[in-house]
Formats: sequence, C-alpha cells, structure tokens
Amino acid sequence: MGIWDRMFSGGPYPEAAWLSLDGDEARFEGNVDGVRIWRLADGDAAAVYFFPLVPDLPRASSSTEFSEKYTEMVAAAGVRLIEYKVVSLAGVRALRSIVKVPQSPSGMTYVGSFTVPFSTCSYVLKVQCEEHGTTGVREALLLANRLRNGDMSEIAIEEVAQHADNREYDSLFPDHPVARARKHLEFMASAVRLDQRLRSVKPFGLP
Repeated sequence: MGIWDRMFSGGPYPEAAWLSLDGDEARFEGNVDGVRIWRLADGDAAAVYFFPLVPDLPRASSSTEFSEKYTEMVAAAGVRLIEYKVVSLAGVRALRSIVKVPQSPSGMTYVGSFTVPFSTCSYVLKVQCEEHGTTGVREALLLANRLRNGDMSEIAIEEVAQHADNREYDSLFPDHPVARARKHLEFMASAVRLDQRLRSVKPFGLP
C-alpha cells in the first residue's frame, strides 16, 4: 500500500507496536531491526514481526481449499508442517501453526507462530525452539516402546516417523522442542495484547 492509499483509506493504518506481549513469563529484551523480542522463562525467545504488505497467505473460499493451498505453500518452502489451525487470537482471526526444519549437523528446530493477517499488512508472533543435546531421543524411545510391544520393525519405524510429534507425547518429553513450542503458543495466546484500533482494520478474510 502506497502513501496516498494510506492517506485516503478511511481509517488508521496499523503500526508495529499495535501487537505486543504481556505477562510474567515473558521479559521484553528490545527491538532488533524492527523485530521486537521477548525472552521466555526457559530461555526460548518470542518475537513479533510486522509486515506492511498484503499477507502472503492463500486466498480461499472454504476451509478445505485453504488447507490444500496452505499445505502446498509450506511444502514448497522446504519445511515440514506439523500442525495448523485457524483460531481466534484476542478476538481476531489468526493462523496458528508449527513447522520444523533440520538443524546442522543434526536435530530439528520447531517454529511455532500466530499469523495475524489484515487486508494490507500482517503481524507474525513467532517462537523458535531448537533441539539441544542428544537429538532424536523422543523418536528413539517411542520406537523402542513400539518394538517392546511386539510391533513389526518396519511398521513401528513408519508410525514413529509420522506421529512422534503428536501432542499426546508432549507430557512424556516436556523439554522436547515441539512440546516447548506448543507450551509457548498457549502462553502467547493468553499474553498477546492488541491495540483497539486494530479491531477497525479490514481483515484478510481467513476462511
């Protein structure tokens, strides 16, 4: 959106500071190149990004169409989509997602985010959780348990590869990055604060 569009849009144009975090579990660390960063209790960091551009999300008339297009978009970016859902975040529509990307030389980094899209801009509230120490422990222990229960090795390996990141295992591995990402997203959903002026901004139109 250009300067003349903003002047004659008929309403306030959003600013970066209109979305923030509050709460005892997050300590504001500062603004780095326009990205505002909060440090969480376990050392992970949450960040708020503001993009004064039309959101790079699929346009869709139904949830099914959006799901297909979004899944294709994430796959094309070379990351693995763990889960996603359109939710209400502080009363506005947002996309909640978790993806994972390989670390070098081993392990995974899980990125949890809320994308809050409007017609001409968006906010992304993101937490990045890295796998530390010995990697692959969650998968190895889940596989060992399946094998002890008598599952065939090929079936067990395939099942663990597909489902090791499921929420049901988070309580067994609370320090795993996917469990941390889910915990942080739950906190951020309760701690996010929106400026009231955002409620009059035209939404993107998530299905």
